[in-house]
Amino acid sequence: MSKPKVSIITVCYNSGKTIEKTIRSVNSQTYTNIEHIFIDGKSTDNTVNIIKKLSPTSKLISEKDSGIYDAMNKGYKVATGDIIGTLNSDDFYLDNNVIQNIVDRFVNNDIDYFCGRIKFFDVVTGEFSHYFGEVPSLRSNLKYMTIAHPTIYVRRELLDKIGLYDLRYEVAADFEWCLRLLKGNFKYYYSNQPIIGMSWGGKSSKNFIISAKEELAIKIRSFPERKNEFTFLFFFYTFGRIIREFMLRVRLGNLVDFLRRRQGKMS
Repeated sequence: MSKPKVSIITVCYNSGKTIEKTIRSVNSQTYTNIEHIFIDGKSTDNTVNIIKKLSPTSKLISEKDSGIYDAMNKGYKVATGDIIGTLNSDDFYLDNNVIQNIVDRFVNNDIDYFCGRIKFFDVVTGEFSHYFGEVPSLRSNLKYMTIAHPTIYVRRELLDKIGLYDLRYEVAADFEWCLRLLKGNFKYYYSNQPIIGMSWGGKSSKNFIISAKEELAIKIRSFPERKNEFTFLFFFYTFGRIIREFMLRVRLGNLVDFLRRRQGKMS
């Protein structure tokens, strides 16, 4: 695998305001053996036109789906690369050598998957917010998700082993998928260098609660003997999230940002 093909899956729906930056960050990569796959949920804006204009040789599927994880599964099924990863339609690579560096790790380190860190920018101001992504650890992820799912690139053979996303979970299918990955004790390379830029903010408390409930159900299903522990952690982190949002509403956002940077991670 001297020059492996890399499949990058971008799921999108009415992403006309952001997808151009995403595509240009892929087109600017110094590594050229890339297959860019777009799974569009039948957008009604100019998303598809932008894709056809800026990435005319890419694979494009535009049809109704059952959500982001259904769309990602479609992308995995049509991908032909030796290494497969995702790039969301409002995210971008932080430099032009990201894919080359990932490929080098696979070629030189005999790994099953690669992961790294995300650099978050405030969705309103565009300023740096915080970093996210830790060394892969099943123990840490059973507290709350610490592995940065958007930075994960896997060998095709590994994807065949762990399978696709479980569509029973509306917003936490990535969490369940990552648990399968971590439980397998596969070889990995972790990069402390952030590779993906992403906006932070604007997500509602409702989505957080849905995600937290699904994660709790996933943990209990995977390790039923630890039900009481997981239930306690659910209430502990949910209460912490509510307090944090309250602080933001009463204009204590600077303190929240300070604490977040001090901690170096987000729940």
